[in-house]
Amino acid sequence: MPQQPPDILVNEYPSVDFGALRLYTIVQGQRPARPRWNNQYPFKHRPRPSNHAVCSKLWRGYLAYYRLTPEGQLLLERYEYPFDHSQPADEVSEMLEGDFWLVMKESFYGTCTYVPFVDGRIQADRQQWQQGPNDVGVEKPRKVRPRRPRVF
Repeated sequence: MPQQPPDILVNEYPSVDFGALRLYTIVQGQRPARPRWNNQYPFKHRPRPSNHAVCSKLWRGYLAYYRLTPEGQLLLERYEYPFDHSQPADEVSEMLEGDFWLVMKESFYGTCTYVPFVDGRIQADRQQWQQGPNDVGVEKPRKVRPRRPRVF
């Protein structure tokens, strides 16, 4: 799988500096877990990429734009479809609620940093952030061994 771009996160919260970390996805759960279809954050507004928006450079077909507010809340502002110029951005303005984790990495294949939110607010204490292995979302391909012909 080719590297995929991160979502866009504008940080207005003064107590947190993400440095080189970039946002790749958001998951739910009491503890951070590798992103799967059943633990993704349940957005009220879903992206609607066209078939033209999906390509190897952006397999989801969209980029999400977030804002970490000065109060420590996360706002999903919009979805953009950079590879389908005929499709306008979807303006969303959805404030995320509850408990969830930002899955952040320095690069697509990098180590994960899980940043917790409790009751919709970031936990700025870095001791509560957790590290995890790469979560690319696809298993490494297994080597296929050729079958030996059966001898009867």
